[in-house]
Amino acid sequence: MALVTNAFHAFQATGNREDLTNLLSIITPKEAPLYDAMGAGAPAKGTYHEWQCDVLPAANADNAALEGDTYSAAALTPSLRYGNYVQISTKQFGVTEIQEVVAKAGRVSEVGYQKANALASLKRDFEAILFNYGSASTGGAGSTTVGRRLKNVHGWILQVTANTGYSGTVGTGNFAISGGSGLTGTTITEAVFNQIMQNIWDGGGRPNACYVNGSLKRLVSGWGTSTSRVWAGEKKVTNVVDVYEGDFATLELKKDRHCASSIGYLLDEALWKKSILLPVGEVNIGKTGMATPVMIRQAWTIEARNPSGSGLFISAA
Repeated sequence: MALVTNAFHAFQATGNREDLTNLLSIITPKEAPLYDAMGAGAPAKGTYHEWQCDVLPAANADNAALEGDTYSAAALTPSLRYGNYVQISTKQFGVTEIQEVVAKAGRVSEVGYQKANALASLKRDFEAILFNYGSASTGGAGSTTVGRRLKNVHGWILQVTANTGYSGTVGTGNFAISGGSGLTGTTITEAVFNQIMQNIWDGGGRPNACYVNGSLKRLVSGWGTSTSRVWAGEKKVTNVVDVYEGDFATLELKKDRHCASSIGYLLDEALWKKSILLPVGEVNIGKTGMATPVMIRQAWTIEARNPSGSGLFISAA
């Protein structure tokens, strides 16, 4: 086979249009399961948002008073007062006038397209903030040079060490399990997993969800292999656990890409709320030369209405 003599071909042509479709795919995951699951708390009205929790006195099985007994006031315990700082999260970008008006593939407006991306990216940041297990998890008041940080889910649970499953340190907190052994460098067992849920239940919690990364999701699914791995008659094998029903809770197992690969969270989702000082919106910055600057922001925090109602565990996958 040979090219016909003097046949004009695509290798030498200069006027062929490029073949660029108008389909533009974004492969980055956009899910934010915990942020979406959090209900709305009381609106924040300052940079430090506060709420109260209370605990009933222990039940008294000997509560039998004498007939005609004299009055004696019992000592009362004040309610617990919790607070969290409001964190400002932003996305910023700029688009030149020329880029906005030139013909483009996949979008009509560059500004509009980048705004949509910024909103999706900001929501991903919210989810990552909730599970950040580094020093930022404890929150902080900030300063003129350091931004305020909210205490996140990880930081609040660290205050309740009895509801975790680890001895040692990770990030900035200590972990322990009542009556259990340390799990340093080892893989959590189903028995220890249930011990943590009992600790939470003993503290009045009713966890309904377990947030894990893919590695720990596979680990927990493995506990049910002997009963859930079945041939379905359609050349299909089922080997997955999406709901774990134990003695103390029925948990929906939720895969979350923003959880650390070695940390799982046992949460009562009804006890976690997000409080907004400034909702997601665009800041009117005004034009800068021949460019359009854009800033999208939200000022927000979370309420931990009963930190004792949730727990976490550390495990090798």
